[in-house]
This record gives sequence, C-alpha cells and structure tokens, in this order.
Amino acid sequence: MQDRKKILVVGECHIDLYYKTQFFNQLIERISDRLFSLYEINKIQSKNSLKERILETILDSRKKNEGIFFLNRGGNGNNSAELMVKLGLPIKLLTIIGKDANWILDELGNMGIDIENVYQIDKQTPISTIIEDPPITKIFVSPNLKQEMNFDKIELNKSVLPGNKIIYFTPIAKKFKKLIKLAKHQNIISIFTIELQQVKSIEELEEILDYKMDIMFSNLKDLTEILGTSIVGVEDDIATENLIDRIDEIMKQFSHIRIYTYGKEGSFIRSEHNIKIKIPIIPVKVLDQTGAGDTYSAGFISKLYNLIEDLNHLKSLYQPENRKELFEVLENCGKFGTYTAAFKISKGESPNEKELDKFLKSQF
Repeated sequence: MQDRKKILVVGECHIDLYYKTQFFNQLIERISDRLFSLYEINKIQSKNSLKERILETILDSRKKNEGIFFLNRGGNGNNSAELMVKLGLPIKLLTIIGKDANWILDELGNMGIDIENVYQIDKQTPISTIIEDPPITKIFVSPNLKQEMNFDKIELNKSVLPGNKIIYFTPIAKKFKKLIKLAKHQNIISIFTIELQQVKSIEELEEILDYKMDIMFSNLKDLTEILGTSIVGVEDDIATENLIDRIDEIMKQFSHIRIYTYGKEGSFIRSEHNIKIKIPIIPVKVLDQTGAGDTYSAGFISKLYNLIEDLNHLKSLYQPENRKELFEVLENCGKFGTYTAAFKISKGESPNEKELDKFLKSQF
C-alpha cells in the first residue's frame, strides 16, 4: 500500500523541566488569611502598605518546597507532532535540538514520528521550567537559548517539502522565514498558528509572511494584544462576534480560513464567501487547561487531513459554487477540534484514536 503523504510540523522541540507542587495553593491560603485579618482590623492604609504585607507573607513562607520532578519533551512543534501521531496521522517533524538531547530523537522515533528533518546543533537544548499546582500552571521559558535554535546555518531546500500534504508552522516565527518562503509556491496545504510570544505586532507578522496561507489559528486574547485592540467590555455574543469581524478584516490578508479560539466562548471560524461559524465548547469537568489550544488545532487538522484530498481540492472549495461544501468541512473540523480539546482538559492527557472515539460515544 502506498504511504500516505505526511504532515510536516515545523516548530520548537525542547526540554520541559516539571515540578508538581502545592506551593501556589498554600501561598494563596497564607496571603488570603493575612490580608483578611489585616482588613478586619483596618491595617491596610495604602497600596505600598498592601505590597509590604504581601511581601512579608511570601518571605515568611517555606524556603524549600517539596514537589515531584521529571523531564519531558516539550515545545509547540513536539507537542503538535505527538498529538497528531496519536490520532493516527503520518507526521514528520522539522525542528532543531541540541547535542545533549539524543533521548528526544529516540522517543520521537519510537512514537512513529519521522525524524529525518530533526537537526542537531552544537548548542544546549532550551529548558522550560513548568511549575504545576492545579489549577495553576506557570511556565518559565528561556528565550536566550531558543534564539539559538534557528535555521541560519542549516541548508534547507525544496526537497524538504515534496511528499507532504500539509505544512504546519506552530507557531509562525521569524526564524522559520526561510522555510515559509520555500513553501510559497509548493503544492502543499499551508497552516500556521500565531502566538504573542513570537509575534508582537501586525508589522512583525507582515515581515514574516508576505503571502496568503490556507489556514490560521489564533487565541483571541493573544491576537487583541498583537493588534493593540481592547477586549474590555466584550461581554456578550454580539460584542464578541463584532470584535472578531473587526479583527478578521485585518487578518484575512494572511489566510483563506481563520480560526479564533476564545476559551469558554468556544471557537469562531471565518472564511471565503463570508462564512461565519461558531463552535461552542463541550461542558466537561476541567482537570487541566494546559495545551487546550494545541489540542484543538491538532484535532481540527486531523479531521481536515481526512476530509481534504490535497491543496487543489481545498482551493476548489474557495470557489463560490462550493460554499456549502466548505462550510460543512470547516464545521466538521471545528467540532472535531473541540471534542479533542475537551478530552485533553477533562482527562489531563491527549487522546489516541480509540480513546477519542470512546469519549465521543460517551458524550452523545
């Protein structure tokens, strides 16, 4: 049987240093107790007085805090590749790691991810420290090391792209500009995400991307900061739709299909022919929201992979006479992304095909 064309995932792969602890929740209790007692006796006279009391409480907390420690693979590229290969998709990862991370190559290969284009350079692999104390998760990144993980000295040519059905930049970043240009005239479906960490303004995005890709994912809160748009006062469905319409007028120059995720409000899809779709969330008990956006995108792309034959098929749906089919495809993809994200936040881990199928049957 002929091999299926792959999804080429372009993104970071680094080391996640995890600490599972109870520090944050214990600190919340201490600060709350202290401030409430001061409030009752009217001892808070100014903002500086309040800051001093908070600092005293933090300094008075234990210096050493026990927790569970372990190392994992991390990074958007790694996470998306793992999410989609678990959903049964053929995945190739294009990323850069340091010489100290051969174990990452072993794990990726054992999962069935094509690691032909995972390049190693003579640098230290970036480490992100993740402190997890549900429902609080804080991630401390190392941009100084991440800047070293670029393609400046790596020879990339058009041979990287043939044989792939989709190229997925997660997130789009200046260091991938060489590959973004290579993908411009290739027969490949192009998809990207936007994150505030990598793109600070619309001008930066214009510098990175000078043509219209096929699909864009963005968290609405990130995008409002990038565009300098206020989200304050957006409190109902009409105001949210109006905000997205205003933002979409700007973002439609970058992709044919735009997906905006907005937490409990669900996701909003915009496309050619004035297509507007809202996908509500599935109400589940939230165990951990970390990675919900990446999981939604992975689910969306996995459904797209199975519904769309190739770039020519997708382009045909941009024609006015195929509006109904495009609407149905995007609605199905959006729902599947939502189901996949709902599994992740309710179970605390990403699903494989069988687990997701069982979860869907339990919901409907």
